[in-house]
Amino acid sequence: MSRARQTDWFGRRWAGGVAWYPYQLALGVTVRYWPCLFMPSVRVHAGPFKVWFGVRLRAVGKGETDG
Repeated sequence: MSRARQTDWFGRRWAGGVAWYPYQLALGVTVRYWPCLFMPSVRVHAGPFKVWFGVRLRAVGKGETDG
């Protein structure tokens, strides 16, 4: 029972998820930018739970390149 459990969802513009870490206690907020997805995200850590959400700044489609 020491495994982390996580569920994530990704929409066209919004993404988010919830995770449970039975072996970890944390309290805080983190902000992260994912350059490959053009998406900033906010993660809230409270006890053994982590909730995160993000919004894409531009659409990322299949076959799209950075060039």
